[in-house]
Amino acid sequence: MTHWRQLTIVHLSDLHFGARHRFQPPIPPDGHPAIAKGWPKLLDLLQRDWMGGTFADRGPPPTPSGFPPAVAANGLPEPNSRVVVALTGDLTEMASDTEFADAKAFAVGCTKSMITGWSMQPQDLFIVPGNHDLQWDKKTLEGRWLPYCHLHGTLTGAHVDPASPQQLTRIIDQSADGLIVAEINSCAFIERGVENRGQVDQAAIAALRDQLDRIDTKARDGAIKVALMHHHPVHLPGLAESNEGYSALVNSNALLERLRDYGFHLILHGHKHTPYTFWYDPACAWVSNKAYPLMIASGGTAGSTELAGVPGATNTYNMITLRWDPLLRRVRIHVETRGLATTRADNSPLDPDQWHWRTLRVNDRHFELPRDTPAKEGATSRQPTPAELDALEKPRQAAMLATRRNYPVVEILPSLDPVQGNEARVRIEGQVRAKDYQAPTRVEWWAGTAFEKVIDVKREDDPTFGARFTYWGPMLIQARLHWPNGESAEAHVFAPLPSEGAAS
Repeated sequence: MTHWRQLTIVHLSDLHFGARHRFQPPIPPDGHPAIAKGWPKLLDLLQRDWMGGTFADRGPPPTPSGFPPAVAANGLPEPNSRVVVALTGDLTEMASDTEFADAKAFAVGCTKSMITGWSMQPQDLFIVPGNHDLQWDKKTLEGRWLPYCHLHGTLTGAHVDPASPQQLTRIIDQSADGLIVAEINSCAFIERGVENRGQVDQAAIAALRDQLDRIDTKARDGAIKVALMHHHPVHLPGLAESNEGYSALVNSNALLERLRDYGFHLILHGHKHTPYTFWYDPACAWVSNKAYPLMIASGGTAGSTELAGVPGATNTYNMITLRWDPLLRRVRIHVETRGLATTRADNSPLDPDQWHWRTLRVNDRHFELPRDTPAKEGATSRQPTPAELDALEKPRQAAMLATRRNYPVVEILPSLDPVQGNEARVRIEGQVRAKDYQAPTRVEWWAGTAFEKVIDVKREDDPTFGARFTYWGPMLIQARLHWPNGESAEAHVFAPLPSEGAAS
């Protein structure tokens, strides 16, 4: 059994079924709805984007894999990868019956979809409310929350009393399958007059803490942990609007501290229709805990016509791949933000049936919790004798001469290949200011027969001669460097299996 987990999250926010929904004809000047025939539906366009296990504009994966892959006890590939859908609020515009019917059809359609090769099930859907999912004008909590709670119960089977919307803040424990999700209701106190003001009270935070404490510690630490909410927990300057008031999450500091205490990896939210991603990693000098940083990702809006008035603003959603290695205490989070293309390259409009999703930005980051520094280093130093100095320096100079001061280097990080453990990124670095330095014209990378193919990189394609390998076991990677006069030389770099050192 492998010790790492991998998850793909389809993060969709602010669908806004209703008058300002993108995927319907605009209302004509006379106010009567136009015929919708020929207009794409949001789910149809998304399903088209999810088909085939890879996106149309990605091309084939560039990373060769080493064999054998991780295997389970039955000899089959380890089933470590899973796909889920996270909906972070504002499914509707006015919380009307018709809008909720559209939202229900969309969510049910997601649970019946095939997403990058994964056959979705109802337990793969996670959902939180947005401020637009309440009927603000109702005088009672029950009145404001009844339509959403009915939808939530239909989709999840968890029936919540609309007079107690705080119960929508809950932990979903799927740690047996390597996942824990915190669904956090940031809209429990919204009503007419405070339509945008999200907050989570201290009682809800304590309830999350108590639910997390009831999960087996080993299972909890080994699981990927994701939190969903609607309002943004950190108020970035780019999200501020004039005359809007404080629309970030009230009491977010306490919530974020508890999520970090329990090792959450990712927070997903919506609300402002702007797709930001960033690390949240504050360090207070008088607090000594070693909390993990949180990746925070806003989904923008997948369905609203209300967008920021800046060049390039469009509807978006996130495809997120998260790899968690609890043994090494390291995480890698790959956020690909997909944007809706409604125009050609010259900005002339596409017909709605030609709309499609394209990649706007990829944010690929990894983090490893620093290990404790030994109280005393075991190394010692001494002055070499002249004879030792000659014996040490000659082979070093010979190696530099052979490669003309070019050397392979390697960086190891968690792999996003679901059946492999690690990714080795190799490149050539040189002492470019040395008089006898000479850059190669191409480099051939070879990591053994498990990889089947040689990677050949020309200088004009990449001055660093970079390549990537995903692998399951430790390997020695060879670089064969070629120069214009036909001469060549080999150099080697070792890609370890980091978990072997951690396990020992």
